[in-house]
Amino acid sequence: MLFYLKRFSAALVVYKRWASIIPLSLLVYLAYAAVFDVRFTISQAFQPYNPVIPLAVAHNPVQTIELHSLVDQPRLLFLEDFSLKQIFKQLSAIQDKSKFSDENWLSRYVNESMSLGLADNNLIDITYDGHDPILGKILVNYFSQRLLTRIDDGLVRSKSESFTSGP
Repeated sequence: MLFYLKRFSAALVVYKRWASIIPLSLLVYLAYAAVFDVRFTISQAFQPYNPVIPLAVAHNPVQTIELHSLVDQPRLLFLEDFSLKQIFKQLSAIQDKSKFSDENWLSRYVNESMSLGLADNNLIDITYDGHDPILGKILVNYFSQRLLTRIDDGLVRSKSESFTSGP
């Protein structure tokens, strides 16, 4: 790499009029970064979408809901008290604690940056759209695992309901 730096500096000495491009390109980038907001989009897709898959209800040990109601109201997944407390603990252990001093901040941030919806080809899509890619990966991973866990628990609960309601 030192070879390339020497070649580059020698070229700048020979062609001094081109040396102004370096600070100019830096200024253009800084102006672009100041004007345009840099956002990251991280998503996880699940297949296939079946609207009648039972999901466990977080605050009730026996009740289930169907997946289409969760897609219609994603706050049922994202704004659970248990989920927010678990994420808050995880983030406090990983990153700077001064940023995550308030759980209300986390609930507002999750509400603004996370979305659950249907994508092409019958895919369920959990998406993060925000400024911090590390936080986005953590949130998408956690809510993906949480959704799969609720589906597994919902299937167990629906089987037990069918046994209790049978003859």
